Amino acid sequence: MVESHLFGNEQYVRAKIIDTPGFMDSSGTDTNTLEAIMSMLDKIKDSGFHIGLFCFSATETRCDGGILQALQMIQGLMTSDVLQHIVLVITQVNRLKAKKGEEQVSRVIDQVPDILRKSKLELNYTKSFVYHHQSNPNGLEDLNEFLRPKEAFQPQICKDYVENYVAGNPRQTQENLAKNSQMMQILLQVMSEMKESRELLAQQNKEILEKTTQAIATQQKNTQEMLKEMKIAHAQAREEFRKQKEQELAALKADSDARMQIVEKNHQMMVDMMKANAVQEQKRTAMLQEELAKRAAQQEEILKQMKVQASQKQREIEALQSQLAAQQQSSDARMREQEQHNRKKLEEMQISHSEQTKKIEELQHKIANQPRQVVNHYHDDGFGCFSYGTMIRKLEPNDQIAEIPIELVEAGDRVCSIDKNGNIIYDLVVLVDHTKNAHELKTNMKHITYYDNNISAEREIVLTSHHHIYVNREGKIQRMASKHVKISDFLLLIIEGQPELQLIEILNIEDKPTTKPVVNVFTLDSYNIIANNIHCSTHTDGDGDDLLFNVVNFCYHKITHKTPTIAFYLNKGYKKLFRK
Repeated sequence: MVESHLFGNEQYVRAKIIDTPGFMDSSGTDTNTLEAIMSMLDKIKDSGFHIGLFCFSATETRCDGGILQALQMIQGLMTSDVLQHIVLVITQVNRLKAKKGEEQVSRVIDQVPDILRKSKLELNYTKSFVYHHQSNPNGLEDLNEFLRPKEAFQPQICKDYVENYVAGNPRQTQENLAKNSQMMQILLQVMSEMKESRELLAQQNKEILEKTTQAIATQQKNTQEMLKEMKIAHAQAREEFRKQKEQELAALKADSDARMQIVEKNHQMMVDMMKANAVQEQKRTAMLQEELAKRAAQQEEILKQMKVQASQKQREIEALQSQLAAQQQSSDARMREQEQHNRKKLEEMQISHSEQTKKIEELQHKIANQPRQVVNHYHDDGFGCFSYGTMIRKLEPNDQIAEIPIELVEAGDRVCSIDKNGNIIYDLVVLVDHTKNAHELKTNMKHITYYDNNISAEREIVLTSHHHIYVNREGKIQRMASKHVKISDFLLLIIEGQPELQLIEILNIEDKPTTKPVVNVFTLDSYNIIANNIHCSTHTDGDGDDLLFNVVNFCYHKITHKTPTIAFYLNKGYKKLFRK
C-alpha cells in the first residue's frame, strides 16, 4: 500500500515518503527498479527540485548492487546541481523481529558510508534515517529538520510507478517503464555533456598549472637573489661580532692577569706568616722539652724517696707481724674462754626460743579464727598515704589480675609489688590504714603528672608529701619522700606484659590540699606497692623496718586485747607468723 506522511502544517509539506514492498532489489538485476529510479529522477529534474529520496527495504541482507548502480547513474545529476541531496530511508523494519531488525538496520547504516567510500562516488554522505512504520515517533522527525528549506515544496517521488504497481495494473506500469527508458538516453546524453565539461575543466586546469609554474620559477629567482644579499649581510655581521668578541676577550685577559697578581701577592704573604709561625712553634717545642726533662728529674727524685719510705714501711710491717704473732697466742686463749661462754648462752637462747615458739603457735591459732579487718585511723596531721581513687593491681583467687581502687583493698589481699631483687610479685597485705578525715584537716598532697604508656594518656599519682616513692635521679634509683621529688627525676612505670620497669619522665608537680580521704596499704615482705602503675613504697618519713614492728604490736593488741610487752621483739619468727 501507499502511505503518505506529512511533516509540519499542511501548508509546509516537506516530502512524500513511499513505503512499498520490494521497492528496490539490492542484487542489481531488477531492471524495472532501475528504470523506476530514473523515472523518479526525471520527475525531480522536470520539477526543478534538488532532493532525491531513496527508500529501500530492511529485509534485504545486503546493501550493494542496485543501490550502488543507481547512485552511479545519478552522480552526473549531482555534479550538475540538478540534485543537491540524496536521502536514503530504510523501510519495512516492522516486518522483522525486534532484535533482528535492530541488527539489520545497524548493518545497513554501517554499510552505506563504506560503499560510498569504496566506490569513489563523488557524493557527500551526511546521515541515515530509520523509518518505523505506524509508530509515533516514526523516526522521520529528524529528516523533517534536515530537509527544512526556506520555501515550501512537495516533490512527487515515482508516483506513477508506485500507484500503478500497487493498484495491480502491470500493463500501465510497463507503459510507464517504456516511457522512462527514454530517460536513460537523456541521462547518458547528460553524462556525455558532463564528460566534455570535465575535459574543458581539465584544459583550464592545465593552463592554470603552466601559469602557476612560471610564477613559481620567477619567485624562486627572486628568492635566490634575496638569499645572496642575506648571506653578504650575514658575513658582515659575523665579522663585526668576531671583532667585538676579540675585544671582550682582551679585556677579560687583562682583568684576569690583574687578579692573578693579587692572588700571588696574597700567597706570598701567607707563606711568610707560616714561616714565622713555624719558628715560634720550634721555640715552644724546645721549651716543652726542657720542662719535660725537669719533670722527669723531679719524678726520679720522688721515686727514690718512695723507695726509702717503702723500705721503712717494710721494717715496720715486720715489727707489727711479730707483735701480731704474740697477740694471736693470747687471743687464742681468750677465744677458748669465749667459746665456752657462748655455748652456755646458746643453751639459754634455745630454751627461750622454745617458749617463744609456743607463744607463736597460740597467736597463730587466734589469728586463724579472727575475721579479716580494715582498720580506720584518725590522725591530727594524716599518715603518709595515697588519695582515694588510686588504682591497685590485685591477684584474685582464680589467679586473674584485677585493677581496683586502693580504698577497696583489704588485709589478706595480694597486691602487685616489687621485691628487693627487682622482680614483680604479689605481696600479702597485713594492714590497711585509712585516714577518712584527711580532707577536713586539709592535708597537703603531691600531684605528680606523667605519661602512662599502658593507657596512652597523661596520668597523675596523688600522695601525701612525706610518703615515699621510687625515682631515678642522675642514673641512680632512690627512695625518697614525695616532697623531695623534682621534675627532672624519672618515675618507674610497670608495663603490661614486660618483666622490667620503664623510666618515665615527670611532666608536672603540684601541691594541693586533699579533697578526699587517704589510705595506706602495708605489705609483708617487700614494703612496696604498684599504685597507678608506678613503683611506690609503703614507708613514710620517720619509719623504716620498725614499721612492721608497729604493725605486729597493733595486731597483737587487736587479737589479745592486751598491751604489748617490751619482750615482743620483731624477728623472723614473727614475720613467719604473719606470712601464715
